[in-house]
Amino acid sequence: GPTILLSHGWAGRSSQFHAFIGPLVAAGYRVVGFEIPGHGDSTGKRTNMLDVAHILSKVAEKEGPVEAIIGHSFGAGTTLLAIDKYQVKTNKVVLISAFSNVSFIINMFKELFDLRSSTVDAMKNIAMQRFATTYETSWNWEEISPLVTIKSYHGDLLLIHDDKDHEVPIEEALTLHQSVPRAKTLITSGFGH
Repeated sequence: GPTILLSHGWAGRSSQFHAFIGPLVAAGYRVVGFEIPGHGDSTGKRTNMLDVAHILSKVAEKEGPVEAIIGHSFGAGTTLLAIDKYQVKTNKVVLISAFSNVSFIINMFKELFDLRSSTVDAMKNIAMQRFATTYETSWNWEEISPLVTIKSYHGDLLLIHDDKDHEVPIEEALTLHQSVPRAKTLITSGFGH
């Protein structure tokens, strides 16, 4: 059957989608998941959005054509980035607990490790220098944000977010929806992140 690709979140793994896999297979779909470096059963110790978007593009190329991609949290951002930067083709995208801007992720990291703004700025500059020519595509911090990358996707789009998500506030999904009003939204309650 048609292929559905799963893109998990930070500190996650593909098996977190277990509740979707059985029903999708029963409905005739072929479900493909992958683990990002340093997560689940994969090798590696570190990764970033551009690495994962590139990996997602290679998985889609190998396993495609891809009917739909389901991305959760970090996986939502990398799904949109793969579509935008690597021209991944799919008819449908489902984004669960998506963030709207990379600055949201950077600020979470800053708060988690109690970093100064000057330290974060230095880290961002070092990353820009270090990865300036690493990827097949150019990039900057703002243009890899979902608010930007979502605009290059023109297929069916569903945003799912829980009003009790304490990791990525629902306002992030509402901001994405404002930028792409054609997207359908499903607001849940009590499921969290």
